[in-house]
Amino acid sequence: LELARIFRTRVPPAEADTEENGRPQLVGRDLHKTLVLVSTSGGSGGAAGARAWAREQDAGGIDGVLVLGDLASVSWHKPWVVPWSNGGAAPPHGWRRTVEAAVRVEVGAHPGGARASAQWARRALPLTVSEQGEVNGAGLAGVLLQASGERGPDPRERISPESLQNFGRAALRALTALDGAGRADASG
Repeated sequence: LELARIFRTRVPPAEADTEENGRPQLVGRDLHKTLVLVSTSGGSGGAAGARAWAREQDAGGIDGVLVLGDLASVSWHKPWVVPWSNGGAAPPHGWRRTVEAAVRVEVGAHPGGARASAQWARRALPLTVSEQGEVNGAGLAGVLLQASGERGPDPRERISPESLQNFGRAALRALTALDGAGRADASG
């Protein structure tokens, strides 16, 4: 919800008197690309919601998908950035590394990664238990950002406002980088 607040571009009706020159004032950050925030159901039921959404999308019109999982756990389990697919497609290394770099900056620690043998096995037998697998399987470039690793948190896991803030900032940093990618004037 905080990402929606940060990136909103329309003045809410309660703030309608803030129009300038007959146009709504931009409230949040200006984006150069379209940002779509999607909330799905069925994460614990085989990622049915993510699968249904991903299958309806045109992969040519989507630069990257950031699946937000558990961002607030007290207990962290690496890797925090999960790229695995339930199909042959995997996200571009650049997108995964962009999210990993954002995590390093905002969380202050390396996000971890799979060993070479695990990477080989995942490429040979593409299977994952998290929603980015369905996104990647549909041909979209998706990575999962989750403090509790690929499997997710224990149902009794305590939450940490500090973790939520740090991982949330990492998500914001990654989306901002994706928005600026490929622009000639992205440095400014």
